[in-house]
Amino acid sequence: MLVGFGGFIFPILRPQAEGFYGFILAASLAGFGVASYIFYTKTTHKDLVCPTGSNCNAVITSKYSVFLGVPIEYLGMAYYATILAVYATFLVAPGMVAQPIPFFAVLLSFGAFLFSLYLLVAQGFLLKQWCIWCLLSATLSIAIFIVSLASMPLAVAAFEQMYVALIVLHQIGFIVGIGSATLATCMFTRFLRDFLVSPREMNILKSISELSWLGLATIFMSELAMYLTNTQAIATSELFWAKTLALFVVAISGAVLMVVLAPYLITLPFAQGEAPSLFTRVRKLIFITGSVALSSWYFALATIYMSEYPFSTLLVGYGVYLVIAVLIGLGLEKILLGTKEEVARAVSQEE
Repeated sequence: MLVGFGGFIFPILRPQAEGFYGFILAASLAGFGVASYIFYTKTTHKDLVCPTGSNCNAVITSKYSVFLGVPIEYLGMAYYATILAVYATFLVAPGMVAQPIPFFAVLLSFGAFLFSLYLLVAQGFLLKQWCIWCLLSATLSIAIFIVSLASMPLAVAAFEQMYVALIVLHQIGFIVGIGSATLATCMFTRFLRDFLVSPREMNILKSISELSWLGLATIFMSELAMYLTNTQAIATSELFWAKTLALFVVAISGAVLMVVLAPYLITLPFAQGEAPSLFTRVRKLIFITGSVALSSWYFALATIYMSEYPFSTLLVGYGVYLVIAVLIGLGLEKILLGTKEEVARAVSQEE
């Protein structure tokens, strides 16, 4: 995820063809890594670890994991390796590229885009299971297709005609992302009434969190399409940089929360004096990371309605905002622990 979406920095720093090629190289490298990881787990008969807690193994071993007798991960590795080689040639030795190759590269990415939609439909409506690795690969594949259209004036003109729809899609992404992140936070504090998170409650939190990733992917796709329509103006916007930074923080903190910290939730006692020092630190990290992720969502949304400010001013404001959010999160932890102590004292007095 870091490699794939981190490649977005290339077209921002260099809003010309080379910058878009750099993004495609990063996204294809990340996609090849995802497909290779699925290939490795299947060939070594290991379980595919799903950060969101879904049953990834049910997806990658289903009948939809094979297309025309070929496992999907083989097709994925071949596609991403081809795109990587083609666009690396575009970037390093453009004179070696024959005239039809750019067209066929776009056509290949369009085929991968359609195939990704097919796999998303299969997961959502046929299997009714989500694999975060498959979703990540589909997001990268769709992003590659969108950016590859930068070399086609007709496609850019089509995006310009769809600009209002792209803005609406962008807003929907924020509604889904912020709504699910806020709901997950509220449900988490509610589940802590008994100072434990049960497996059932954990599954609810993970299901809600999956929606925030859907919202983030929607924002990312619509942002890419809008960027192609007005590259120079958007690339020089300080608010755009601030929003991109905040969304990147959302992705990183959300990944840390789901991959590293979430497995502790069902075993972690949220009670003062009942947890070893390691669990105490993990508990604090959960509140800190959750506060950073949620507050970054709201800061990114706020940049849409702000006036232009110097990036240094926005960065300082964002930093202060994060510090306040973390302090509120740690304060919430103390309030919950204080409630636990009050309950324990009341029980002891009754006894």
